[in-house]
Amino acid sequence: MLRTLVLLLVIATPLLSQDLLVIPDGRELSGTLIEITDTHIYFQFQGRATPSKIPLKSVKRVTLADGRLVYEDGKIYQDILEEFKRKKQIITEPSAAGRIGGLLIAAAGGVGLWDMNRECEDCDLKELEEFMETSEKIAKARFVLLILGGLLLMIP
Repeated sequence: MLRTLVLLLVIATPLLSQDLLVIPDGRELSGTLIEITDTHIYFQFQGRATPSKIPLKSVKRVTLADGRLVYEDGKIYQDILEEFKRKKQIITEPSAAGRIGGLLIAAAGGVGLWDMNRECEDCDLKELEEFMETSEKIAKARFVLLILGGLLLMIP
């Protein structure tokens, strides 16, 4: 029984642990540290869907779930922050390749919508065949845009 309880505690503790943000009045708020810059802390509070951008002057201390101090009274502990970033592999700004990849994927969607709304009114058989061939070429181009966009998103 005791072994089972210890095992559950060992498994559950990392799953339930949260980073801790302390504001100047001493209140402690749980959540997940996303990033610290020279001016702001990005912190996703427990129960919230999106992170909050908090000015550093509004924060007294940030402690990671493992108990290590990352920020306190205006001092950022860079060595701990760098290790934290490597472990979580946080990407705060998309790379140029990522932006281009996103643009290519959006372009593929736009071309797809445009193609879906094209019409061949009063077409004879030859015009209808050309219309269908054009749609097929456009579909292939959309797939190329999607593939290139996805590959570019994978570049760090």
